[in-house]
Amino acid sequence: AGRVVALHYFLSTIDSEVVSVLGTYGEDDYIARELVRNGVRHTAASPFVALETWQKNLAAERLQQAGIQTPRRVVAYAHSKSDWHSLAAKIQDVFGPAYIIKPLHGTQHRDVYRVSNPSDIPRTISTVLSQHPACLIEEYVVGQPITVASVPGLRGQALYHTPCLRHDHRFSSEGQLETADRTAEALLSRSQRDQVYQTQTAVYNTLGL
Repeated sequence: AGRVVALHYFLSTIDSEVVSVLGTYGEDDYIARELVRNGVRHTAASPFVALETWQKNLAAERLQQAGIQTPRRVVAYAHSKSDWHSLAAKIQDVFGPAYIIKPLHGTQHRDVYRVSNPSDIPRTISTVLSQHPACLIEEYVVGQPITVASVPGLRGQALYHTPCLRHDHRFSSEGQLETADRTAEALLSRSQRDQVYQTQTAVYNTLGL
């Protein structure tokens, strides 16, 4: 059996830390904040960057201010007691169909829905808000979902980008994104790949990653 020990009791004995924790403690800046507070070198993003990117809307707003195109979006909060039918009507006037409805904070593909019929927006908002304090409703963008990792200083490059990977997102009959994700090499022309890398560099620099 183990016991709970406050972090400051043992962090002073650690020289450096490689952070690979996702979820509540890794992505919402708690671990990074405690490492900084105790003077431990680490590989995690700064506490501010971790918190900003954990909240999808804040990151999207920062990118939009820098001129980087992002999906149009609306945030709904569980505590607001709003009329989701009225909100759905307003959303339809701005963008769509279709829509992606997901938790505002990162959840690694959990509780993400694609909605094609606008009449299903209120029900899906209620479903997500029953499990999370806030949700993001954004326009569904048709195309290849692509992931690129960036590492500064690798292979003699100021910012090295890994090969582009395409995600095969699958949604259930109820519209929920399946958590089992398949990846493959992205089918891109050289100009498309260069555009992805250019956008990735802009995102990396804008968010201070």
